[in-house]
Amino acid sequence: MKKIVLAVVFDTSILPLLMNSLTEYGHVYTMINSQGGFFRRNSTTLMIGVESDGVAALQALIEDVCQVNASEVQKSITMFFLEASQFLQM
Repeated sequence: MKKIVLAVVFDTSILPLLMNSLTEYGHVYTMINSQGGFFRRNSTTLMIGVESDGVAALQALIEDVCQVNASEVQKSITMFFLEASQFLQM
């Protein structure tokens, strides 16, 4: 079964590294500008399709990118993991 990972990126300075890492490891994503939370701050949401057995590797990849800037930002990404009953590309 496919999963959809929504990665809400609050620290946009990590976006280039995250997008390059996702592409390097063969992940395809859609980038959406978003806004929300208590302070209504701007963020970027990446929507990433992945097979169920690849979720742990994708999560580890994103966590590795976050660790690069861990000293600068405490919370840089929030992730949501959703099941996708169908995944079509036309």
